[in-house]
Amino acid sequence: MKKTLIATAVVAITAIAAYIFWSNIKTPAENLQSKTLSMAVYTDNNYAAKIYDASTAGLTISVKKVNAKSNEVVWVESFPALALKLFPTLENAFKPVIKIPAMSAKDVLEVSYTLTYDSKGSVLQMANTEVVTASDKGLLQINI
Repeated sequence: MKKTLIATAVVAITAIAAYIFWSNIKTPAENLQSKTLSMAVYTDNNYAAKIYDASTAGLTISVKKVNAKSNEVVWVESFPALALKLFPTLENAFKPVIKIPAMSAKDVLEVSYTLTYDSKGSVLQMANTEVVTASDKGLLQINI
């Protein structure tokens, strides 16, 4: 009876040790690549009317790299408020470009941006989120 109990304990301890050993072995690193995300900030509205003279728009952009294990902010930028009539058209858009290193095929980028319009003290905030996968071309257009 003692021999059976000791043998069972030894087998159990060996199984637990083997499980711990094998669970700590790292799998080979995935094929990690950098991702370039291009943006175009522009307007296709005509803000030349006199009513827009005292109106501005500001922009805040945040980029997160998201996967099953983590949610990491990789880039944040706030653009100062600018008079609406000064925003360029698509042909002359502001074109920030960011490079995200070490992105796997399973990672996605969550690009969140908030537009803040101010017209004589009346403030309107509009938020939006776009998802960019590793296989996407990486062009995001933000229309003011």
